[in-house]
Amino acid sequence: MGGEHCPWIIKQRPGQRINLTLYDFGVTRRSSQGSVCQVYAQVKERGLAADITICGSSVRHKVVYVSETNLIKVSVSDSPYDTDPVRFLLSYEGESQSAEAPSERVSRVIVYC
Repeated sequence: MGGEHCPWIIKQRPGQRINLTLYDFGVTRRSSQGSVCQVYAQVKERGLAADITICGSSVRHKVVYVSETNLIKVSVSDSPYDTDPVRFLLSYEGESQSAEAPSERVSRVIVYC
């Protein structure tokens, strides 16, 4: 569940965006790997020319994507060849786009692997 064949669909009310945040627990292991992207997930959103790749980060906590619409699909990397998996957590928040309530947070759910 959550992989390429069964992605997570995150949907907010119309007029809201989705802030996707990565909590990366593999930061200390990655310091010696240089700039190689360890793929954690792919984000698809209608209207984008290409998928967004979420890579391991050099910091523990980082906003990795803010949607343009109220619906995204997230496919978590599920490589069966990864013998030393890294632990991470993806969190999302719905946020209003209206001028009257620009910082209103509408919902929060945590999705983890």
